[in-house]
Amino acid sequence: MPRSLVAMMVGFVVCGTVSAQAEGDKSPVKVLWEQGADRYHDADALGALLYWKEAVRIDPGNAPIQEKIDRVKPELKTYAVLDAVDGNHVVVSLDGRDETVRLRGLDITGALPPTASPLEISQAATAAARRLLQGKSVYLSRDILGGRRGPDGLLRGSLVTAPELAWANEELVREGLARIDSGDSFPAGELLWRAQAQAKAAQAGLWKGFRPLPDAADVRPSYRVDGRLMVPLRPLAEWLNAKLTVHDDGRFVIANREFAVVCYLSDVEGEINGRRKKLDKPIILPGSVVYVPVHLIAAAAKAEAVSLPTGELFFKYHDEWTLLP
Repeated sequence: MPRSLVAMMVGFVVCGTVSAQAEGDKSPVKVLWEQGADRYHDADALGALLYWKEAVRIDPGNAPIQEKIDRVKPELKTYAVLDAVDGNHVVVSLDGRDETVRLRGLDITGALPPTASPLEISQAATAAARRLLQGKSVYLSRDILGGRRGPDGLLRGSLVTAPELAWANEELVREGLARIDSGDSFPAGELLWRAQAQAKAAQAGLWKGFRPLPDAADVRPSYRVDGRLMVPLRPLAEWLNAKLTVHDDGRFVIANREFAVVCYLSDVEGEINGRRKKLDKPIILPGSVVYVPVHLIAAAAKAEAVSLPTGELFFKYHDEWTLLP
């Protein structure tokens, strides 16, 4: 194989992620303030309060934002919570009638990693919802007040305690008792992603044992070829604390103290832990990123790889696990 092509491949291996766009010079607090102001100007006072509350959480001494919060809260009407049925169903008194509301943006049991017990997570989410909401007065998001209903006929939206501004949807995510339903996009949803990042970092609830991929936000997505799942090689090798080497003859060697894989670009012959093996899918190089069949790495490392309903790949090695997009 020409040395120039091998050198190109080394570059692809080292740089095989999407470059993150450089962020502006604005502080996170200023960004949150402006996002809240946009919500307020769009007649979404509760959405504005959620952004401003996050800004004050980051900067507790920010008196101007806190004063704005205190001025806006009286603009909102409060409603009584009659019952927290479970982790994402709550009965509220809404203009003289009892309505069951489903908390938007949450997936309590549908996309849990195999390491989490659906029953235990569901029970913990129910207990948390009751602690947060039972018997409380709440603000309702405008999608609820506007009559937005899901396919099940239930109103859907956000419940925020009054006057504390504890956002139930966010708290459940932050405690690791729900994942974000990525198919449900709505205003202030990016605040849920912040909360989920905090839950992952703390290994809270369902995220116990989770360790993110290096530069996870920039990792290219996996995809299937003839039924085989192909994953980007570099981030997975780094996550496994394995050294990745590209030799002049075109060999790719991925190894740590416990396993070693040797394979060639576009070649169906390789080695797993010193034993020759025929691969049903070779290493390939689409879009300048080296991809390998995930079962090849899983077999060598004696790891567990499971596709989730979300399309993500759960990958477990020893007592730690991660998710590949």
